[in-house]
Amino acid sequence: MSPDIFFLKITLVPLLIGAITLAGRHWGPTVAGWLTGLPVVAGPIMFFMAFEQGAAFAVQAIIGMLLGIFAVLACNLAYAWCATRLSWRGSVIGSLSAYFVAVSLLNLLAIPFYAAAAFVFVCLPFAPRLFPRVQARTVKVVSARSEIVIRMLAGAVLVISVTYFASAFGAHLSGLFASFPVMSTVLAVFSHRQSGHEFAISLLRGIVFGWYAFLAFSFVLGVTLPSFSLTVSFLAAIACAVITQIVSRKLIRGKKPAVQRESANS
Repeated sequence: MSPDIFFLKITLVPLLIGAITLAGRHWGPTVAGWLTGLPVVAGPIMFFMAFEQGAAFAVQAIIGMLLGIFAVLACNLAYAWCATRLSWRGSVIGSLSAYFVAVSLLNLLAIPFYAAAAFVFVCLPFAPRLFPRVQARTVKVVSARSEIVIRMLAGAVLVISVTYFASAFGAHLSGLFASFPVMSTVLAVFSHRQSGHEFAISLLRGIVFGWYAFLAFSFVLGVTLPSFSLTVSFLAAIACAVITQIVSRKLIRGKKPAVQRESANS
């Protein structure tokens, strides 16, 4: 690995995560929440994987990344249901346990790319209904600097780990781990600690709506990588993810949000 690539790995994702946090502070929680739905962690991981391992490896990894949505869903659901009875510590243990069990099971699946994408697309509308029902309420949350640092460090560690062990893991398992819920776990823990389990559950449920952009990114990338250059494929995938996020946000804009998140310096 060249020094330039290594430097890019340890800086790109943390900078993107930091930019989302600063956007929340400057333009408010709506913009920050909108940006969080984009593949700010899995996208760069897949880029480095395609660059280092080749397009064929990356396409197979994308299947794992798509199925990884179900592992993330299992993680978030476990956190949400544990949070109704346990502290944030117990909820984290339960959620990560559910995640790794789901990854272990999903790693056994061998399905084609289009089948994986279709399966995710069909299942996504039902995902929000699986979360516990909580009373809608408006709260003010202060985004601590420690939260920002943890998000950025966790993102850098994930990029380095997944890309470094990609050859040993194989394409499918590497793709699954590319979807590791860095952002949602950190957000849930700090929200749970500061504003209670109802806020954390509502937040995790709301993140589900960002997965449509993740699906669009993964699908376009999987379709274009075999025929186009790395640059063209990723630009097309990013564009489709942004368009999908804009459309999905307009569709739910009329609904009153259950929670509002206000970030401020601490």
